[in-house]
Amino acid sequence: MGNMAVRAGDNRRDRRFREEQRSTERNLLRAGEVIMNTRLGVKRLAGLVVAASITLAGFGLVNTAQAATTDATITLSADKDGSTNATYTAYLIGAYTHKIFDDDGNLATVGLANPSGTGDDAAVKTAILTAAQGAGAPAAASANPADWVAANWLGYTTTPVSDDTTSAASPYAGYLQVFASALSVDQDFIGSGKAPSVVKTSQTVTSAIPLTFDNLQEGLYLIVETAGDSNNRSLPIIVGTQAWNDNDAKRVDFADGGVGVKPALGAAQLKNDATYVGKSIVGLDDGYSIGDLVEYEVTFAVPNLGSGKDDWATIITDTFPDGLNPPNPQDVKIYAGSDETPIQDKLKTGSISVTGSVLTITDLELLFAAKTGSGGTKWVNTAVVADTAVPVSAGTIIRIRYTAQINENAVSVFPSNPDEDVTDNTNTVTFDDPDHHSTSASEDDAIAYTFGFELEKVDADAQASKLEGAEFTVARADAPDTPLTFTETGVDNGEWQYDPESTNTTVISRGSGLFTISGVEAGEYIFTETKAPAGYFAVEPFTVTITPTFALNTQTLDTLEYELGDTSDAWLRGGTLIVIGDTTSSLGNLPYTGGIGIAIFLIVGAAVTIIGVRAHRQSAKAETAAAAI
Repeated sequence: MGNMAVRAGDNRRDRRFREEQRSTERNLLRAGEVIMNTRLGVKRLAGLVVAASITLAGFGLVNTAQAATTDATITLSADKDGSTNATYTAYLIGAYTHKIFDDDGNLATVGLANPSGTGDDAAVKTAILTAAQGAGAPAAASANPADWVAANWLGYTTTPVSDDTTSAASPYAGYLQVFASALSVDQDFIGSGKAPSVVKTSQTVTSAIPLTFDNLQEGLYLIVETAGDSNNRSLPIIVGTQAWNDNDAKRVDFADGGVGVKPALGAAQLKNDATYVGKSIVGLDDGYSIGDLVEYEVTFAVPNLGSGKDDWATIITDTFPDGLNPPNPQDVKIYAGSDETPIQDKLKTGSISVTGSVLTITDLELLFAAKTGSGGTKWVNTAVVADTAVPVSAGTIIRIRYTAQINENAVSVFPSNPDEDVTDNTNTVTFDDPDHHSTSASEDDAIAYTFGFELEKVDADAQASKLEGAEFTVARADAPDTPLTFTETGVDNGEWQYDPESTNTTVISRGSGLFTISGVEAGEYIFTETKAPAGYFAVEPFTVTITPTFALNTQTLDTLEYELGDTSDAWLRGGTLIVIGDTTSSLGNLPYTGGIGIAIFLIVGAAVTIIGVRAHRQSAKAETAAAAI
């Protein structure tokens, strides 16, 4: 997990960087090109470099102007031994162009070159577009399909968050893997004389011996394994090289390259298509409140059964923790590739079941294989799902979606303890088939985060004096007239948990002045003091925003911070505790309800009145005297 501390920024560095980026984008626009920027859909902390951006540029695939851009490398590693005597080919999808670096020399923004649209380049571009649209890309991707894929699926969630958070969480799953799988078999892309490529033959990649492609044009690549053991091949991999920084005379990554499980540029890991199972939360952005439904997507690739297998069974299990209620079996949906036709009804009755906290899905092989041959004893791949037109050839990504409900046992994360153990918010997915001796747990983190506020009520003029008995309502800023409801988790312990089933809308500070609110999603909240402690004035309503950021290309929390609205009645202590100061209801503290300014006005007003009355009386006496004369 990344650094969870609240970070301060360098505004001047930010301004210089933004000005440089805007200048480059203006230049591209003047050239008639389209800009595509990728941003993580969470608040950006000041002083941090922006998320990696992909900008569109209409230039040829290969630029040989600088030798430094043609000796890039990509290193393949494995967490276990891969195929023996395999062939690995790196195909260039798009070369880098228009690179921008931050003040520290890290890559900040980069463009992907577009094929020229003639000859073999035209075929390559068409192949990329066909694979992209087959995976769900819109017509708008046709201008530069490689760039669109990179901007939307290559490890960076979109704003607003797209439906495909799986690709953002893993380069081996989601629509990105559907795209990679299609491109890896398209002869207009991988055929002789098409996409530029580098081949490594007779290779055995093990956990101790990596494989390095060298002398590469810097850019984005598709790496495909062929030959070797067909049942032990890696999924096709999409990975970019590092970028050459002329000023620093070295190759660099994005500042957040390698953070969390985000792969660094220039490096990739083989993923065996028979064992890898992806797991992600769909639409994770601001976390969840207790009672919310959390949607998961679990993925695996259809294995290549070759000439047939005597026995075959594919099973997915998902074990849910105390903080998540498992799904209803009837709500589980299964899809093949980018096709949105549900195919779970092609399983046997009872194949999807829940026992206790465990969801089990059996007979998945019926979606992509059938028995054939003498006596129907051999399992072989099928071209389509039985009784449908849904393609499901080897390599197709099977996508399983379902929802679990986050409950009162979920652990809330606070800025004071961002490394809180969230095991109770994390499910465990395993995948099993006959090519395994044991099940393979998903390597991806998919944590259903929920958050909270820590507050302290004090005497504004004597902060060591803690105040109990202050009562508040809390509402989301987008629903200010609907107070949230809470339950206190213990007898007068001041720990208030959001409870959608409760009718209580009041939270109360207890003996130490401390109280907490937990079980809420991130966002802006309005705190209204409805009853002040005896002898004190209530503060004006104020807002607090809780903002998480997630490590790029992961669903792992990176930072968490509070931000107060415009108020003088509350402040942050150490960035992690919201302190609320009440003022005593004495004459000297009247400014808080009209104040001593009013008292002074009354005194001055009284003096003016006395002077006026006296003047009037003197005037009256003068008139009487004049009348007598």
